[in-house]
Amino acid sequence: MNNNQDNYGSPVGNPIGPSNNNNAQQNIPSFNNNNNQQQNINNYASSLTSSNSNSNQFQPSINLPVQNNAVTNIDPNPVRLTFVNNDLAGQTNPFLSTPEKLILQESRQQQTGNLNNQGQCQSDASLRSILENIFMGHEIIPDVVNEPPQFPLELTYKTIRTFPGMKLTADMTRFKPMVHWPAKNNALYTVIMSNLDINNRRNRTLSEFWHWFVANVPGNSVDQGTTIFDHLFPLVLPEGDGDHRFGYFVFEQPGALDYSDEGGPTDACSPNMSNGRGPFKSTKNFQKKYGLTLTAATFLIIDYSEASMEIACEWQKCIGDTINLVSPLKCGSDDDIDGKKK
Repeated sequence: MNNNQDNYGSPVGNPIGPSNNNNAQQNIPSFNNNNNQQQNINNYASSLTSSNSNSNQFQPSINLPVQNNAVTNIDPNPVRLTFVNNDLAGQTNPFLSTPEKLILQESRQQQTGNLNNQGQCQSDASLRSILENIFMGHEIIPDVVNEPPQFPLELTYKTIRTFPGMKLTADMTRFKPMVHWPAKNNALYTVIMSNLDINNRRNRTLSEFWHWFVANVPGNSVDQGTTIFDHLFPLVLPEGDGDHRFGYFVFEQPGALDYSDEGGPTDACSPNMSNGRGPFKSTKNFQKKYGLTLTAATFLIIDYSEASMEIACEWQKCIGDTINLVSPLKCGSDDDIDGKKK
């Protein structure tokens, strides 16, 4: 066995290996002489410090809370720790296409404030190009607006986080949606939700019909705005051919605006519930008339379903005989309508 190793084969003086009792006994000085005791202690401590700085190859650094007047030994080369990001919401969904990935990425950047010096998201140029292609592909441009929005509107129906062009049915949108966009400080906005294809997409002579209209919204706090038209659920009447485009638009206003010429205020259940909403509404003409800037937008494709008929029958019950949306035979009795709502 090597003289520089202990009984276990570890180098003598290794702080994490078993100690050699013989060597340890030889290195301990005698402090029996009281007169020289303090001097011996100082010499022994000095020798230990010198020995440890030369022989110890492993010097762990332990960070403990520092008390007042405490002596600390600072490691000049601390170990750098790497933290793993466990944010599942920020990870890439392999089932989304590239346009959807960029759109969702933009929404996350809006939430986290990941903006450049101009207040724009890093993917602004490519994203806007994608939005323009999507809006043109579904003829939102030029039928409804002339240019793409600055941002995609974040639109959520309960647990359904939507993207532009997403296909849904009326049972999935039978709720008031949550909307979010990157609002400017002290800015006012107008929010519009419109059925773009009354009575069908091939023949838009009756378009549009507005389901929701809120004005003078401070920031993105829609509930603090002035409601012109109460929210109505999306639906597609059976007389149409389905696949109606529903547009959701957020316009920045040049200042506080008076929309009294647009009709309303209109509630969601009364003989006057459709007053001012349409037909023949035009988002494009409305934007031009009031000098609005399209900040955020999205759109859904809503197909006909039984839920649409249930909603239409609820409307018919509210309106009464003033307008015949659907045949009474299709709706059945009032008890049938109330039973379906439950």
